[in-house]
Amino acid sequence: LAREAAVIGHTGPDGTADLVLVIGRAGARGSVLMLPTATQVEVPSLGIRTLAQVPAVGTDQLLTTSVENLTGVRTGAPTLLDDPRLESVLAPAAPLRVEFPRDVTFAGETRPAYPAGSHRLDAGAAVRVLTTAERGSEVDRLVTVQAVLAAWLDRLREPSVAGPTGAALAAARP
Repeated sequence: LAREAAVIGHTGPDGTADLVLVIGRAGARGSVLMLPTATQVEVPSLGIRTLAQVPAVGTDQLLTTSVENLTGVRTGAPTLLDDPRLESVLAPAAPLRVEFPRDVTFAGETRPAYPAGSHRLDAGAAVRVLTTAERGSEVDRLVTVQAVLAAWLDRLREPSVAGPTGAALAAARP
């Protein structure tokens, strides 16, 4: 992955973001910071907006500026992905061995899609878990997303996964 911090986001059909990540690398170590999309940010020239709204109301540079102002971390231009592009970025690492600390139940559903415990997710299932609203609070969603991202980072330690993932990410950039 890139040596400088990068913003990776997922946008739905309406152009709003449902996932915003800041990914950084220091030597062989990497880290991911998920920014809750309900976070209110000062958007230059547009006032207070949620992070989710920024891609729909402005340019990629506006998202970069808003994330940099929020985190204090300088980043390159963001990479905004739709479902197929996010799936292509996750595919080299699939299947992901994810350990969910609690049941994962999507909004509008009554039964857990994934009971607490260990699961193997293909790239499409990982995209759904990362981008679909859950029953419960934003904290519940953060825990779920963290479980998937931890599994992804574990796989990225393998050169045979990291290289194709970097290539897929580069190809996914518009």
